[in-house]
Amino acid sequence: MSDPDSPGGRTFAAKLQYLYDNVLPAGRRKAYTDREVAAGIKELGYDISFNYLHTLRSGTKTNPTMRHVEAIAKFFAVPVGYFATDDDAAKVEQELATLVGLRELKEALDDPGIRVLALRARGLSADSLARLGDMIDLVRNLETGHRRDHSAEA
Repeated sequence: MSDPDSPGGRTFAAKLQYLYDNVLPAGRRKAYTDREVAAGIKELGYDISFNYLHTLRSGTKTNPTMRHVEAIAKFFAVPVGYFATDDDAAKVEQELATLVGLRELKEALDDPGIRVLALRARGLSADSLARLGDMIDLVRNLETGHRRDHSAEA
């Protein structure tokens, strides 16, 4: 596991917290609870308590057994090496970031208004798409500013 005292080394707790923050339950935007992770790990045939998971996540316990590391890795569908080195963790986290981006893109495309805009923008030049992006940023800023001004009046 990562040595918290090594230069630049990330702790087991930090890596575990990253998984909680970024590997979300299907169809839900809210992170797993320790109870849900413990129940899921038990379904995989491992024994672990939600209290123990909490102590690992908080950094109170820093040296989990290999069996627990395997169980946690299996539950979050990451290789055990994720917890072993920062290089392995960085690779996994890059893959997870891509998956998060794809999930957000899918959610955006589920919005009919966004889907229509995307279809209308299809075929525009890169320069025109950049200008369109600037216009969207401008409109977003106007909306945000308008909401702030409006809420300040209330």
